[in-house]
Amino acid sequence: SLMQNASVARAFRTWREWVQEEKIERAEKATLDAAAEKTAALVRASTDEFRLATLKDEVEELRARLAASEARAEAAEAKAEAAEATAASAEKWAAEAESKAFDAFSKAKDAEKNLESKNA
Repeated sequence: SLMQNASVARAFRTWREWVQEEKIERAEKATLDAAAEKTAALVRASTDEFRLATLKDEVEELRARLAASEARAEAAEAKAEAAEATAASAEKWAAEAESKAFDAFSKAKDAEKNLESKNA
């Protein structure tokens, strides 16, 4: 009976040690899983932050490009307006020159007529 009790006690101790080891193993695994999950979460977060930062940079770059093309468009518009103004003044000058030439031509004709009438 003593032998039996001793073997039962030994079996109980063995079982209790095994249970403790199981608990320890499970706790360690849970700790590792939690750490892995935390790492994964941090990686996901930093990836999202990186993506967000990249998108922000892209948006900034697009805004800058848009501003530059708007500035170019405004400059082109200003040049076109200046060219139109120049063309308008050139037309005015041409008209003035034409009218002066016509006046000179008329005066020359008149002078010619006067000479002819004097010579007649």
